[in-house]
Amino acid sequence: MSKYEWAKGFPSKGVDPDKAGKAIDRVRHKTTGGANPEDVVNAAKSSRNALHKLFTWDDSEAAQQYRLEQARGVLRSLTCRVKVVGVKEPINTRAFVHIKRKEQAGSYEPVETVLSDKEMSSAWLKRALSELQSWRRRYATIKELVSVRSQIDGLVESIEELA
Repeated sequence: MSKYEWAKGFPSKGVDPDKAGKAIDRVRHKTTGGANPEDVVNAAKSSRNALHKLFTWDDSEAAQQYRLEQARGVLRSLTCRVKVVGVKEPINTRAFVHIKRKEQAGSYEPVETVLSDKEMSSAWLKRALSELQSWRRRYATIKELVSVRSQIDGLVESIEELA
């Protein structure tokens, strides 16, 4: 495996990505060859493990963080039908959209509100562009998607002109 790096924005807490990657490789070799989250957490319990600092070991704090993640899941999972300009039938989409405004914490807003507010709509479009680019990078090594990558590049250029 080539040198490991943290994804942009990941809160690495000062953990060296190569040491973390090697720790996960050790987990893989001790198990069936793949790394599953339960085995990673079990390995990280040791304070000597490179992954240890990446986890919240205070159970009260971890429980609160987990409940926040559950709340995000609820917000992401509610859907509604929305009429879209140029589309005959209403489409089923997420009812709430996560919007990060300038210099403010993100919040989940009703999709209808986002669509009707220029600033929020622009932020959502920029996020869509970012996710499209991220998808392209994530699957860049799959040879069967070569033609899709060039189509995405064209879409990205078109979207950047709108954003």
